[in-house]
Amino acid sequence: MKHRFYTSLILSLLVSTAVSAQEETAAQWADKQKDALATISEASLAETVKQGTPAFAALFAEIKTGGTSDALASTRIAALTQYVMRPGRDAARKAYADALLAAGQRAVEADVVCFFLNQLRWCGLPHQAKDIAAFEKSTAAGVADLAAMTVQAVTDDRSSKAAAVQDTRTAAFNKELAALKPKALTPRLLQAFDDPDAAFAGVALAWARTTGGKQETALWTAKLASTADPVRKTMLLDMLAARGEKTACDAVAALLADADDGVAAAAQHALIVLDAHAFADRLPALLKELPPARLALVRDNIRQLKTELIRKPLVKPFDTFSDAGKRVALEVLKDRRVTDALEIGFASIDAKDEETVIAGYRLLREVADNRHAGLLAAKLLSTSGRVTPEAQTTFAFAARRNRQAGRTRFRCALRRNQNRRHL
Repeated sequence: MKHRFYTSLILSLLVSTAVSAQEETAAQWADKQKDALATISEASLAETVKQGTPAFAALFAEIKTGGTSDALASTRIAALTQYVMRPGRDAARKAYADALLAAGQRAVEADVVCFFLNQLRWCGLPHQAKDIAAFEKSTAAGVADLAAMTVQAVTDDRSSKAAAVQDTRTAAFNKELAALKPKALTPRLLQAFDDPDAAFAGVALAWARTTGGKQETALWTAKLASTADPVRKTMLLDMLAARGEKTACDAVAALLADADDGVAAAAQHALIVLDAHAFADRLPALLKELPPARLALVRDNIRQLKTELIRKPLVKPFDTFSDAGKRVALEVLKDRRVTDALEIGFASIDAKDEETVIAGYRLLREVADNRHAGLLAAKLLSTSGRVTPEAQTTFAFAARRNRQAGRTRFRCALRRNQNRRHL
């Protein structure tokens, strides 16, 4: 592989050097000289560097004016330039670059001077800039311009001049946590959670999402019970939801109806994530004292549950719900077309609260059929205001819906399909 590297390097360099008096191409020359070029290897270059200044001087002496230089010597010099620039060869690079500069200073002919300056453009060092700049005073063709380019190359420091960025407090904290042993991690996170800076506490909770198991969850649920700040409580609830430990359900459920809207919303979301059944089981208690301001929040969370989870908790204890709770139950049952809710639908249209009456009619509009049309028609006589159009619409839908006939048609169609399969 190393021979291939130097062969490729040689071919690319020969394009810009004089190759032979017969003007043969670089490829033709390289083919003729392949045995000699093979000697320009990692080992031979290392040996030249080991011999130091005397070997460099002998090699540089092969560079002549007017295109009469030894092409092999030119190629070996170019390979040396690349060799000393590799990482870990700083001492070799300095000795080689100093030898190049000395050779350029001794040279008389402009093309020879330019050859050495061109090598210094690659491997020259900043401490040589002043001496290289002296060539800018030359009147020989091309020397001054190449010297200016070489000075720029050796002094080109592209590293950032900005002061090193100091770690922020949270960055330092992350490094500290990464170095801790697993047993020490949660105690440190619990301590950091109490920090006055909420952002710092947030870093602790980000780690807590994936740290430890049930024992650590118990520590965090205890912290939930002792935390007064609503913002911190919300952060804890989100973290506990992300942990996914069902052992946190009871602690989370205790906050479903918290006085702070943000905490209540976070608790309801967390409990649904942890255990949807646990949230459904607590719906009767939640809807019993539900204030009107929480209607949308609870309704939207209930809508995330499957119908089989909400049917019993919404229907059986319906009479114990607050007016807002009843409206939530009626609306969700209406959306799911739960026929088991027919009884509470009819009970609701006799309620004192107008909004509950309207919600009851809307439920019946989806689940009542022509068997209930007579009762709904009778109710029309006692309606007024906003209730009347709801009652009229419900009666019309129910009167057109023949549930028994629909079942009969379905059964007939099913039998026809079964008969076709047997044919």
